[in-house]
Amino acid sequence: MGLFSCWGERLLNARIFDMIKLAKDGACSVGPTTNVTLLTEQISKKLIELDVDIVCISIAGVTRKTHEGIRVGSEFTRLTQNVRTPKRVC
Repeated sequence: MGLFSCWGERLLNARIFDMIKLAKDGACSVGPTTNVTLLTEQISKKLIELDVDIVCISIAGVTRKTHEGIRVGSEFTRLTQNVRTPKRVC
């Protein structure tokens, strides 16, 4: 079994789902990393459909102040809401 894991915001790649499918078809474990700002219900459903093994969540701090201080422009509240998206669509 191989491993397909990515760093950086994979959900920005227009072909990420093709890449995941190719890796899964090749019996690889798949674990993309995301900062969850783009994790919509549609994307969550597709990740579930493709049987992604794990989704790694990238957070810059465990408090709103720390996270937003490091990732200027990122909204900690939105991040915490988006991280629950896959559970809502299961």
